[in-house]
Amino acid sequence: MAQHQKKLIAAHPAGFDIIERPIQFLYLQSIELANIEKLERAINRFRPAAEDEDVEQDADGGEVPSIDEENDIDTLWEESKGDDPGPGIVASTKIIELYQDVEATEDIAAAYHNRAMHYEKHDDLDRAILDYTWAIDHDGNDADYYIMRAGAYLKKKKPIAATKDLSSALDLRSDARTLERRGDVYAERGYFNEAAIDYEQALSLAPNKKGLRSKLAKMRNKLHK
Repeated sequence: MAQHQKKLIAAHPAGFDIIERPIQFLYLQSIELANIEKLERAINRFRPAAEDEDVEQDADGGEVPSIDEENDIDTLWEESKGDDPGPGIVASTKIIELYQDVEATEDIAAAYHNRAMHYEKHDDLDRAILDYTWAIDHDGNDADYYIMRAGAYLKKKKPIAATKDLSSALDLRSDARTLERRGDVYAERGYFNEAAIDYEQALSLAPNKKGLRSKLAKMRNKLHK
């Protein structure tokens, strides 16, 4: 079973039993009636046909594939992370639709993040920012989502919003690159003292990082003028 299939089933403890035992029995034994249709629809998208089960047939008696090739989850993830924005947007959208009925917030967040990056490649910054926001709403503990949205805000000439996102990212994970980036934004906004502080902290984490010392020296010169 593929990794993302396992994650989907793990989100519903009953899902493993659905694969191993007849669905009708499990429905009567362990699933609330209100959740049956939703869970069955989600799991059937990914469930391989078991060798000891009868092959499902459609209304005309034809064989119904147990896995929709178009929606194979691993293939979709691969396409959503690819370099081509067109297929990437389509694949990310399908993943979002596939996971919307189950509690897989990190996966949905990752799909929104991937689609946002493709929109950003297309210079569709408004849609990119919206998708980065959806990613943050589903998983607010990933610093990269704030950093990416900050970059989109900077392209939109919104340095204040970018500064807030970079600060949120640093609250989650302090690293030299993000500190330097926020320092750059502070410098562009004329906040030379704040920029100098960020550059100093970045140097403490990465003392050999190229260009940081010159940036810090430049800010100190501005502060002493």
